[in-house]
Parts: sequence; C-alpha cells; structure tokens
Amino acid sequence: MEREHNERAWLAHQTAAMMRCDPKKFPKLEKLMHRRRVPGRKQTPEQQFAIVKMLNAAFGGNVVKKES
Repeated sequence: MEREHNERAWLAHQTAAMMRCDPKKFPKLEKLMHRRRVPGRKQTPEQQFAIVKMLNAAFGGNVVKKES
C-alpha cells in the first residue's frame, strides 16, 4: 500500500508541475512514455507451431490431431 501511495503522490506532483509548464516547451507524450524497443523478428510458421506445442505441453493440454 505504501508503494501505491507513493506512486499516486508522485503522479499528483508531476501533474501539478506540468500544469505550470510553458505550453511551447511542453514535452510530447511519446517522450514521456517508456517504450521497450525490441527489434522484431519474423517467425516461420514452423517456429510458431513449435511454440504452440510447447505451451500446450506446459499447460497440460491434450494433443489433438486433425483429420484431413
């Protein structure tokens, strides 16, 4: 509860400080937001299916084979 209180107090403090900010110098939202920059890489359908099978096994799922 202390951490949550401190987070809300920080937010209130920052909001009040931004209200006093010069509109011409006001930071863009993108600059304020934290973005994790992870380069994306494409997965092949085989890789995607292998991940699905691992997740299925990890959660105790049943293997179901579709008849064609």
